[in-house]
Amino acid sequence: MEQPLIQIYAIFHLNLAYSSLEDYQRSEVIQQCYWPLFRLARKHDLPFGFEASGYTLEVLSAEDSQCFQELRWLVTEGSCEFIGSGYAQIIGPLVPAEVNRKNLV
Repeated sequence: MEQPLIQIYAIFHLNLAYSSLEDYQRSEVIQQCYWPLFRLARKHDLPFGFEASGYTLEVLSAEDSQCFQELRWLVTEGSCEFIGSGYAQIIGPLVPAEVNRKNLV
C-alpha cells in the first residue's frame, strides 16, 4: 500500500514588538533569528510562511533595510508566503470594532 503524502507547513511569526524585547535587542533578533531563517529559505527554496504586523515591518525596514529587502524578495520572487496582519497586534474581540477596522487598514 502506498504511503500518503504528508504536507508540513512552517509559518514563522516575526515580532519586534514582543513585550520582553528591549529596543536595543532588536538588531540581535534580526541577526540571530531572521537572517538565518531567510538564508535557509533562499538556499533550499523552502516554502516558509512569514507573518508580521505592519509595525514589525516598519521597524525591520528601519533597523536593517537589507533584511527587509530579503524578506520582500523571498515573498515576491522566492517560494515563501507572507501572512499579513494588522498594524499592531491586538486582541480583536476585546477592542471596539472601529479600532479593529483602523488596525487592519
